[in-house]
Amino acid sequence: MLMLVLVLVLVLVLMLVLMLVLVLVLVLVLVLVLVLVLVLVPEPGAWSLEPGA
Repeated sequence: MLMLVLVLVLVLVLMLVLMLVLVLVLVLVLVLVLVLVLVLVPEPGAWSLEPGA
């Protein structure tokens, strides 16, 4: 019985950790996208005018 309880607890902890990691990754991706949009939108022609920069 103790082994089953330990296994169940470990599985629940692993699932919680995976969920937290997925949420953190999604938040980081959203932040990166927002930063890129804020940086690129005010100067849409910068890349085409200066491809080497």
